[in-house]
Amino acid sequence: MADTPQTPKKSKSARPKPGVSKAPSRMQPAPDLDGDGDLRSQIARRAYEISQSETAGSEEENWLRAERELSGQTR
Repeated sequence: MADTPQTPKKSKSARPKPGVSKAPSRMQPAPDLDGDGDLRSQIARRAYEISQSETAGSEEENWLRAERELSGQTR
């Protein structure tokens, strides 16, 4: 009888652990504020926080939402 190739077995570690979700594909490092506290940095930080939330939109939507929130405007 001839040897037949076997399919490689998948490692159990490749499966995500229950209750642990994969990081979103749009995940980016947090902006480095360097303690300068200027408005653009504050907006960038808030847009990043929004991007990590369940209500995240596109990068542009997150940025505009952060601007609205920080300027005190409500929608």
